[in-house]
Amino acid sequence: CEHSFPTRRSSDLGPDPVNTPRIIKVLRDNNIQGTFFCVGNQIESCKSIIKQAYADGDVIANHSWSHKDLATSNAGQINNEVDLTENEINKVIGKRSALIRPPYGDANDVVLNTLASLNYKSIIWSIDTLDWEQHEATNIVNNVVNNVRPGEIVLMHCNGDKKATTEALPQIISKLKKMGYSFVTVDKLLHIKAYK
Repeated sequence: CEHSFPTRRSSDLGPDPVNTPRIIKVLRDNNIQGTFFCVGNQIESCKSIIKQAYADGDVIANHSWSHKDLATSNAGQINNEVDLTENEINKVIGKRSALIRPPYGDANDVVLNTLASLNYKSIIWSIDTLDWEQHEATNIVNNVVNNVRPGEIVLMHCNGDKKATTEALPQIISKLKKMGYSFVTVDKLLHIKAYK
């Protein structure tokens, strides 16, 4: 899973059985909901984790089946990547996501037109915590706190090697709250539907 925490002033990817539950707990303990963009081929092994996130009010969204760069794919391949994941999400939470984050944030006209034809809204971040390459919590915190503005979509990851992310998240929440920010899911920030 990748999760985004929009703020107001709101493979190697997951979900994963170690860090994703920790991140869900941090959100729950702080009465905050996030948007989890799930890689479809990881969903079956993490059904209970996704159910818990959904029960907590987190949004479960599509991040393709295999985290393949969709910009290198044709419309049929894109449809397959998205449809497989949508079906897995539906099996777990009984809903079909209307939100997708293209892997790597990479999209071209074929990707955008195909996703639009499938009734998806493509979501891209505005702050990358760089937690996929930085493994020090302090750097991750600073990447958010030093760059935040009203309406940001903050990209974080919750897969197995993201221990620093789980350490950074409570600090980010605390510091942003002190700065007057509140937290909402992507759909609420953008005034769009989370599910079809």
